Amino acid sequence: MLDWSPGTACGNIPAGTKTALHHTAPPGTLKPMSTERRQKLLEKKRQLDAQIKALEARERQAERKRDTRRKVIAGALALEHAGYDEEFGQTLFRLLNRHVTRPQDRALFDLPEREEPEGADQDNAAPEQANDAQADPEKKRA
Repeated sequence: MLDWSPGTACGNIPAGTKTALHHTAPPGTLKPMSTERRQKLLEKKRQLDAQIKALEARERQAERKRDTRRKVIAGALALEHAGYDEEFGQTLFRLLNRHVTRPQDRALFDLPEREEPEGADQDNAAPEQANDAQADPEKKRA
């Protein structure tokens, strides 16, 4: 422990001398932060936290908009290509029919109502049709 009393090595450091000890306040000499100062700092912290939270929310909203825009563009491209490429169109229809489950979403694509309960795997529902498609490539496209 350092001795800060006058007449000791630590207490007699000449003014202007820069040492690590010189920059350390003696024990018991720091004044406690005033309640008013503490409250002002806490309020400033709350304001900064609120600004950070608002900024993060704006960033999340902007990313959702970018993601939605990407999906719209990709979907438009896929739908347009389905009109030019029959095989792609059939594949797209099968994917939509398999994965679009909500009735209001199925209606957007003029898909028939789902016959099997939700969560049923169509690939496993009709194994004999899959075997027929492997045997006859023309049935695979249908």
